[in-house]
Amino acid sequence: NRKPQKRFVDQFRRDMQTGGWRITGDAIRFDTDGTLIDGQKRLMACVASQKSFMSAVVFNLPPEIRDVIDTGQSRSGGDLFSMRGVTNANQVSSTYKMLINEARGNTNIGGQGTVTHAELIRASGRHPALPLYVVSPGRFPRGISIPMISYLSYVGSLCLGRRDKAQAMIDVLATGAPAYDGCPIHAFREKVIKNYESAIGGSRNRQSMIWTAKHAWNLFADDES
Repeated sequence: NRKPQKRFVDQFRRDMQTGGWRITGDAIRFDTDGTLIDGQKRLMACVASQKSFMSAVVFNLPPEIRDVIDTGQSRSGGDLFSMRGVTNANQVSSTYKMLINEARGNTNIGGQGTVTHAELIRASGRHPALPLYVVSPGRFPRGISIPMISYLSYVGSLCLGRRDKAQAMIDVLATGAPAYDGCPIHAFREKVIKNYESAIGGSRNRQSMIWTAKHAWNLFADDES
């Protein structure tokens, strides 16, 4: 078997422990020698979670079948919401991922392996209005994270009750016009643009960007410089 990636085993384990695991028809597969050729991570997650699960099991497959298993396109979180008719599905998915990761204390905006589809479905049930706060990417300069701004808009509007400030934040980020002298959201916007232009083809620190955006929002919410 290929080397298992721990983050995917953890995904499966979480779903098994929280009741989010579903029977999909995907089989646990063995070849003619009795070697497991598909299902390694599911079985490792079963052991880690100490939860049983139902599955189809297929035996006596030719060993060479292993070479073509899991070579198709996997469904993304964006695909999940798109199939549900949600507009701007990729950005909605990433914003939900950020909400989930923030609740865990994980500052990853939402990459592969961080959040399961079952967790996205549960989050959408708890926060059904979130897609209404996901902003359109075309309004903002490159470098501005749409999921991050959408997350701040949603939390600021519904969780903190500062809808007026959340809208003002979006206006500053979109237009580049400061709301007042020393506007922290405007300062954040200019810093992000500068960093993006100087880091083309290089790495960008997501965690630093998120913490800086939160700090700018906290100051902005209180009309501080």
